[in-house]
Amino acid sequence: MACCSSLSLHLTLFYFFISVYPSLSLPPSTYEGMFSKIYAFGDSSTDTGNCIELLPYLTPPYGMTTFGKPSGRWSDGYLVLDFLAKELSLPYVPPYLNKSSDFSHGVNFAYAGSTAIDYEFYVEHNATKALPIQITNSLQTQLGWFNEFIDRVECAGKCPAQCKAIMEGTLFWVGTMGGNDYRRINGTSISPITLREIAVANVIHLVQDLLDKGAKYIVIQGPAAQGYELDVAAHNALLQQQLDQVREQNPGAAILFADFIRALTDNVMNAKKKGFNDPGLICCGNEKILCGRPGAPVCADPSKYMAWDGVHATEALNALLANQFLHQDFTRPLFDSLFVNRTAAEINTCTKHIYK
Repeated sequence: MACCSSLSLHLTLFYFFISVYPSLSLPPSTYEGMFSKIYAFGDSSTDTGNCIELLPYLTPPYGMTTFGKPSGRWSDGYLVLDFLAKELSLPYVPPYLNKSSDFSHGVNFAYAGSTAIDYEFYVEHNATKALPIQITNSLQTQLGWFNEFIDRVECAGKCPAQCKAIMEGTLFWVGTMGGNDYRRINGTSISPITLREIAVANVIHLVQDLLDKGAKYIVIQGPAAQGYELDVAAHNALLQQQLDQVREQNPGAAILFADFIRALTDNVMNAKKKGFNDPGLICCGNEKILCGRPGAPVCADPSKYMAWDGVHATEALNALLANQFLHQDFTRPLFDSLFVNRTAAEINTCTKHIYK
């Protein structure tokens, strides 16, 4: 499927079953003013419009719930990233490749279909035919965009102290990365162990590069992949182990792991209790006709479904996941720990440097 999410079809057909009643909406923001910007990375679960060459696939009814038209998001409405921005009282994070965007409050570098490992690796191993449409962008592509943006725009003409203050006042959100990698190795000679080690190393490289630039607040989500559940569990264990090492080496930084799989499992186990339709139901499209194609069926009320198009989440599920990450115990450490050392004095100092 075009610009496939790193979420597995099997697991996403689970996590797409959560409807958002008023009682499940995000509580009033308690983090207003804590960050001046959001920089985001990831795949289609985080992409808000960078996958521009594949936008013809994002035809109505994509975006129907919130935007009334396709918005560049692989959903009927908002993503987890959108709810995060709302929680921080910041504008929605614009896609980097939309050069007319206002980037004063952040940039989204996430690109649908991205892998954690460079495309050349899959070319060398004859593993480029797993997806109907080839996406050559990877996490390294996004890191290159970020570095270019920092050098040419964000920190251009600023002294090191000003640039450092900007980085310290920014929340870095790394969405799910790695699921698309596992999907590519089916039927190839690439072992899941090899893939896991390289993919995790690349995510850690991204985190370290952000820290070297001055980042102090980073949240990293783990991936999911159909048919590779045990490998993904090992992937997330290794990722958390290596993040622990990065924390030890950077005691002044807050580095969080958002446990997507655990949040998903919690939702699945309690789906009926939360008032959803059959977890196996998809809101848009079916096994014969993709969502957005002529004749594809569309449900009347996406809020009753977790699955939007069989791969991606509905806005209803994304709202619930955001609530779990931001207000429950599905991040390690808790999301509130980002603010333990972020005092009003520090925030004011950052603001002074940024606008000096």
